[in-house]
Amino acid sequence: MEDNDPVTRRAFFRKGLAAASLGRIAYPFEEWPDIRTTEPDLTTPSVSSGDAAPGKRVRQSLPEYEGSDVHHTLYLPMGWQRGSRYPVIVEYAGNGNYKNSYGDVSEGTVEGSNLGYGISGGKGFLWLCLPYVNRHERKNEMLWWGDPDATVEYCKKW
Repeated sequence: MEDNDPVTRRAFFRKGLAAASLGRIAYPFEEWPDIRTTEPDLTTPSVSSGDAAPGKRVRQSLPEYEGSDVHHTLYLPMGWQRGSRYPVIVEYAGNGNYKNSYGDVSEGTVEGSNLGYGISGGKGFLWLCLPYVNRHERKNEMLWWGDPDATVEYCKKW
């Protein structure tokens, strides 16, 4: 395995992690490598306005929230075709004001969500990031759950 080969290195660590979870491996290193040293193999698409299209991530709102700050994002996979059926990944943003020692950050926004794209690789799945709804202020809630009834209602209406 060459040090500069991130695919091989990632495969090695995945295999090592699976074996470690079963308690069957002695690691060939003294401490875990810094994950920031591996180049990302995916880049989450930025959010844009306009109509949804294959490979595009767009900001949308339900009709009753048009003109407010309550919104979600929708990503249609590359190769998406109207009338075809696709599985859907529904993601809710993590709580805001989060940062760990590796520099991972969650601002609590639907725009800052990445998990669904990471799981799908941008292929074969619709990816929907839904908000926690603050009904009183008509905005997305960045911390905690917002108004739980309004949040559930938003999801059901989508």
